[in-house]
Amino acid sequence: MNPLFGTDGIRGRVGAYPLDPSTLFVLGTSLAKSLTGATGHKPRLISARDTRESGPEIEAMLCSGIIAAGGSLVSAGVLPTPAVAFLVEEYGFDGGIVVSASHNPHEDNGIKVFSGAGRKLDDRMEDAIAEEVIRLRESAVPAPRSRPDQDPGLGTAYERHLLTLIRPRLDLVACKLVVDCANGAASRLAPGVLEKLGAQVHAIHDSPNGVNINLACGALHLDGLISEVIARRFDMGVAFDGDADR
Repeated sequence: MNPLFGTDGIRGRVGAYPLDPSTLFVLGTSLAKSLTGATGHKPRLISARDTRESGPEIEAMLCSGIIAAGGSLVSAGVLPTPAVAFLVEEYGFDGGIVVSASHNPHEDNGIKVFSGAGRKLDDRMEDAIAEEVIRLRESAVPAPRSRPDQDPGLGTAYERHLLTLIRPRLDLVACKLVVDCANGAASRLAPGVLEKLGAQVHAIHDSPNGVNINLACGALHLDGLISEVIARRFDMGVAFDGDADR
């Protein structure tokens, strides 16, 4: 197993290795350098995050490292993990980053990295990045935080993609849905998309405040959703986890 990326990206407690400032900065520089070597040009990357309060700072530290290595980063804001897999390829980015710890509590966070094809980095690149991060992190002096450029239009493009993909295949007119958004990345997107597909939607746990993501709600805590569906006599319920990849 890769000592940094594990089996499903990087995860840990915010502020401690591997989510401390030095490691995040070196991870940004190492990722940008690896993509430069793979593509032959300074890389353009896209990022998105879930609703954890630590997300913007982690994004900023990664951005500092990427810029220090000659790359650039644009943030799509709060979006589900699958959005980055789509957007990175659709808009010709060289790589993508998701800042999320999925179903974990808000004290944790994590990082998933995608190639320009919208897929997980290959093992060789992950291993090379991990080796450089482990070698350099203790001596690294992080640059001042650099906030990535913001492009909310990327989220709009992903919503349009979902509607184009789903509409011919699924008719939700007259369907009554309770949607548990886990106070996470689906909180705005999912109810809106389902309503545009014709459903009558009652959203729950759709008011993220930075610390309530996955808190007794979402895909791993279904009791509230089940009770709401029964009480309202709706047709069904749908639950997401924090980064809405399930």
